[in-house]
Amino acid sequence: MAKISELPNSATPLTGEETFPIVQLGITKKARINDIKMTVDTEISDTSENPVQNKIVKAYADGLSKYRIISDVTITEDIGTYSISQDSNGKEFDLRKMFFLFIGKFNAALNNKALSLRTNSGYQYLMYKGFTLTADKECAFWLEAENFLRTDENSGIKSTYSATLLQQFANGIAQGLSENNVAVNSDISFQKRHKNYPHPMSEIIFGVHNGTIKMKSGSRFILLGIDY
Repeated sequence: MAKISELPNSATPLTGEETFPIVQLGITKKARINDIKMTVDTEISDTSENPVQNKIVKAYADGLSKYRIISDVTITEDIGTYSISQDSNGKEFDLRKMFFLFIGKFNAALNNKALSLRTNSGYQYLMYKGFTLTADKECAFWLEAENFLRTDENSGIKSTYSATLLQQFANGIAQGLSENNVAVNSDISFQKRHKNYPHPMSEIIFGVHNGTIKMKSGSRFILLGIDY
């Protein structure tokens, strides 16, 4: 009998009707290539042991590193606190990472007045810091955070944010010039998991903390996120 290496090459592409020998329960049988069945999943699963399509894996991996727009809101009246718990499609979100940007004005001067950004009714604070700014001065503030730990017992969120309010903004736009070149602060929140807040970054609340000063109509709030 000829060795496999001595056999002539098959015509390609294969039609699926080609046959080959297999052994089932100790008996040699004939099978067709088309008889080979393999289930390839079209979505990522925690339980399936099947292979997954390459394009599905790539889309999933891209989603772990790319922000999506959760919301982009410009207010039409003065407000003391801005809060959001649904994306622009009206769906609740559960974020692993987030980037928040406020561009706007306050209706009164800030004199070392505390701004805060917190999640889930204030269960975890991502920043709390005093700022100073003249009234009706356009400015901006940004914060980036990551839910770096999520276990049955604890939730940890680390954040970085602009140490002062950015004042290079005019009519909602800015260049990367000196007045936006500010230091960066960091913070960390490490809490027990709470049954009422199963998703540590599913509500974002921002504003002047416990005060009467409001963010003026026309202020803009942009939230980007990477889903958990």
